[in-house]
Amino acid sequence: QNTLVNSADNVFSDTTNTQYELLNIAANTSGGYDASLTIGVDVPVTGVINLTPETAGQFVLNQNYPNPFNTTTTFSFWLAEASTVWIDIFDVMGKKVAQLLNIELGAGNNKIEWDGRNSDGARLPAGNYAYQLNVENQNGKHGQVKVLTIN
Repeated sequence: QNTLVNSADNVFSDTTNTQYELLNIAANTSGGYDASLTIGVDVPVTGVINLTPETAGQFVLNQNYPNPFNTTTTFSFWLAEASTVWIDIFDVMGKKVAQLLNIELGAGNNKIEWDGRNSDGARLPAGNYAYQLNVENQNGKHGQVKVLTIN
């Protein structure tokens, strides 16, 4: 049996309306049981919902600015709660070339400036790179990747 509870699964954690959670169980032809769970999602009547499943609402990562850049660029992001945060830079082949951050940060807005140097302190050549923000807290580990350009 899976001992994971709704409040810890990072998918559904509504503990105030549990009367609406119904599990349908039916016998199957192999002597076991099949179960399905239907969960309703409250959506706005109009407009578009911007869902970012990879972040689970734990952070918002903005595009670096300026982008492209040739001297420095700034990464800004918002954290829902205190978290361990790290930012890694990857080349187009997927090789990690720099780690900009690996620290515990509090909730709220955060910024970090980067001068385009790799982990050895050498300036990276012009080109496209990916940066990945990872956030780990009591709700799990979540990450998001965006692209930047060095002139």
